[in-house]
Amino acid sequence: MHRYRLFYSKKGPIRFTSNLNMQKIWERSLRRAGKKMSYSKGYNPHPQIQLISPLPLGFESQAEIVDIWIVKDSNNDKLLIKDLQPSCPIGITINNIQEVDLKDKSLQNSVIASEYRICFSKFIKE
Repeated sequence: MHRYRLFYSKKGPIRFTSNLNMQKIWERSLRRAGKKMSYSKGYNPHPQIQLISPLPLGFESQAEIVDIWIVKDSNNDKLLIKDLQPSCPIGITINNIQEVDLKDKSLQNSVIASEYRICFSKFIKE
C-alpha cells in the first residue's frame, strides 16, 4: 500500500462543492485514472481519503491538502500528476504529489498552523 499527499488548488464553480462531495470527487478521479484505492475495514468500507481543514463553502483555495491510500499495483506503481490531472473536474489543479510513509502522523496531526489571505470582492457596497 502507498500513501500519497496531494497539494491542489480549487478555483471557480468547484468552490461551491462541499467537503463530503470533495471526497467523492477524489474517489471518482482516482477510479477514472485507473488507480486502486485502499478501503477501510468493517461493515461499511469506504476509500481511505483524508482531507485537512476544509474551507467553508464558496471559498477558493491555492493550497488544499489531501492524503490518499493506494493499493500497490504491478503495472503502475506511482501516482503521478500527469495520470491524475486529466480525470479531475474543471477547477481542481494538482500542484504537487508526495509519497508519505505509512507510519507518519495523520494529516490533521501534522499541521501546526495555517495562513489565510482574504481578498474582498468589489461588489460590496460602501
